Amino acid sequence: MFESFSDIKSYDRFGHKTRSITNALTFMIANDNMPLSTTENKGFKYLMQKAAPMYKLPSRNTTTNLIKSKYEVLSNLIKSKLSVIDYLTLTSDIWTGTINT
Repeated sequence: MFESFSDIKSYDRFGHKTRSITNALTFMIANDNMPLSTTENKGFKYLMQKAAPMYKLPSRNTTTNLIKSKYEVLSNLIKSKLSVIDYLTLTSDIWTGTINT
């Protein structure tokens, strides 16, 4: 019985753990405005190997498609929420913070 468990080399491709890590990865890339090639960087691969050795990193193309898919879902959600309101007021302000430059 032990041998059957030791043969497992990675998480199930469609399993909960893989989806959870992949969702966190795509959130990080989109939220932090990181390059899509992040998943191909040696340092990032090393980090993921140590943090989740059974996780198989998605390719740049897969990551791109996942982010596009999430964008479509969120875009449609916002459009549907905006379609039922009569008025919308937006305010913006532009300034430069010296701490971040």
